[in-house]
Amino acid sequence: MQISKIKRDANRYMGFLGLFIVSSFIIHWLYISYGPLDLSPDEAQYWDWSRRLDISYYSKGPVIAYLIAFLRIFGGNTEIGVRIGAVIISMVLMLVLYDFYRDILKSEGLAFTAVFLAGITPLFSAGSVLMTTDPPFLLFWAASVYLIYKAIFYNKNSAWIWAGISMGLGILSKYTMALLYPSLLLYLVFSRDDRYLLKRSGPYKALFLSLLFTIPILLWNYGHDWVGMRHVMGQAHIDDGFRIGFKDFFEFIGSQAGVLSPFIFLGILFGMVSAVRYCLKGKREFLFLFMTSAPILLFFLLKSLQGKVEANWAAQVYITAFPLMVGVFADRYCKSGIWEKGRKFKWIFLLTIFTALLMTLVAHYPGMIRYMGINLPPKKDPTTRLTGWDELGKEAGRIYNIAGDRTFIISDRYQITSELAFYIPGNPQVYNINLGRRMNQYDIWGGIERHIGWDALYVRWDKGASSAAGFFNKGCDEPYSVKIVRNGIVVREFFIYRCYGFKGGMPVKEEGY
Repeated sequence: MQISKIKRDANRYMGFLGLFIVSSFIIHWLYISYGPLDLSPDEAQYWDWSRRLDISYYSKGPVIAYLIAFLRIFGGNTEIGVRIGAVIISMVLMLVLYDFYRDILKSEGLAFTAVFLAGITPLFSAGSVLMTTDPPFLLFWAASVYLIYKAIFYNKNSAWIWAGISMGLGILSKYTMALLYPSLLLYLVFSRDDRYLLKRSGPYKALFLSLLFTIPILLWNYGHDWVGMRHVMGQAHIDDGFRIGFKDFFEFIGSQAGVLSPFIFLGILFGMVSAVRYCLKGKREFLFLFMTSAPILLFFLLKSLQGKVEANWAAQVYITAFPLMVGVFADRYCKSGIWEKGRKFKWIFLLTIFTALLMTLVAHYPGMIRYMGINLPPKKDPTTRLTGWDELGKEAGRIYNIAGDRTFIISDRYQITSELAFYIPGNPQVYNINLGRRMNQYDIWGGIERHIGWDALYVRWDKGASSAAGFFNKGCDEPYSVKIVRNGIVVREFFIYRCYGFKGGMPVKEEGY
């Protein structure tokens, strides 16, 4: 009787999961096809990388470029061709998470609850649409954590090998994969039952295998004066020295509440704090989930005291934070019967779901907030940077075709450079000049000197071409303005200059990495 009930529960929740995954796939496909947002600058840049495949790149490993290059075979140079990878990866990620959560929480229902709560947050929903380095990175992080769990809790030696491969692919996706190493070490040090593994070969096999995957990154950096490593140090604010500031700290906390929704973020913090008691009692599952989430969140909190920390940098924290939260709440309230007796807990749970869904919907369709009586200025709207690129590309393309064959296109910002390369019909090569900014991949490619004697289109998002005009024999014309209008409001404005007779000799003035 008990076995048949377990099977019914398994079938029911697998059905729920299948419905959730299929629904998410359809919604995200339709959103990419008909939604209001163009490719983000990072997506466009990674697409441009995919046209020049290499063993590594300035700021990231090569996985994102190869994924987009492969998907372009089927989808072409289109938004769906770039973003379909995020949709597919999100489906695989949910399957991996469900299997992992079901195993560690010992419950089909709790596993589905954790996957569902994660899937409806703006953070994971956006990761199902935007093809940045985060989707493959989170998939490899989740797979690595699950394989390590299998290796430790089920004594599967082969899982260490697969975990090493998965971690290596994760590093080739995003360097913050390396944060899994100290998390695993902390677990093994604090776990009385599993500390013996520090004397076994399994963890070291995984470490060695994963480090082999860094060879392409190291070789590439060796051949490019270690600019990638300098970039990482710059992102980590190592050169800034020791300083403490609370502005970025509170912004980071606010960003986490924003990408998760306030109730879920508070629930995760409550789960982490409450889990300490379970960890002290020697509950291995809680300790494993805690050590692969809480210390990493603490790391980013401390880094935010020193400098800017982007909201998505801590995304991997929540891979194990969600089951930790659900497990703690289930043990504290479901087993005690409080859930059945108290309506307020059910209403809080429903309010949590509603808030997360509403925030996710607004994140996808930010224009909705106007109907709530909120007028968000364009500069405060984070989705503004994902609008107007298609219009700019078409207008720049029109002028480019008029200008003639011996004309090339430049900008002083990688965001504009990559978006123009994608949205100008025919996808021409666009150059990113450096007259005083942080270094990027376009500086490494170079190639602008091949166009000495040519004319240029110079595209900026503010007026002023004087810094570049001196490198052209006949200077630059007055700019042509491209205004991006939404609901009668100019949300962005670009300026296109025609410059004549490129002389070459344009210097590179990096202002950091």
